[in-house]
Amino acid sequence: MHLFLIQHGKAKSKGEDPLRGITDQGREETQRMTVFLEKLNPEIQKIWHSSKKRSLETAKIFKEKLSKSVKMSEYSHLNPNDSIENIVKEINGTKDSVMIVGHLPFMDKLASYLLSADEDQNIVQFKNSGIVCLEKNNDHWRLLWAVVPDII
Repeated sequence: MHLFLIQHGKAKSKGEDPLRGITDQGREETQRMTVFLEKLNPEIQKIWHSSKKRSLETAKIFKEKLSKSVKMSEYSHLNPNDSIENIVKEINGTKDSVMIVGHLPFMDKLASYLLSADEDQNIVQFKNSGIVCLEKNNDHWRLLWAVVPDII
């Protein structure tokens, strides 16, 4: 099982867009990341995203490049300050490879917990539109790779 963790694309300010959709730069960087990911031909079965506009827009950009059979679902417990407990249960309840598009500090806590069993370790440095790929081997997670838009 693989887990692809993505911080949403760069978001507009509340003054520019009260719902904080992604900026043109955020869209371009996310599209660049989809081209990179497409070359790896990942077998992603599900995309989970938060209810926030910036997360949905980022998830849609990734879905456009992935297989048409990828199922996209909104999760209400993927917001920036939500507990990771519910999503950890969801992850442990599936054998599918999943992409999760979310927010900081949630994504940082989730990655830290999966890799070290301590959500406060700050093990991974997330960047907007960047991808962190984890792999589950038996009952243990390990970091396979991480890529940010600046290096693509």
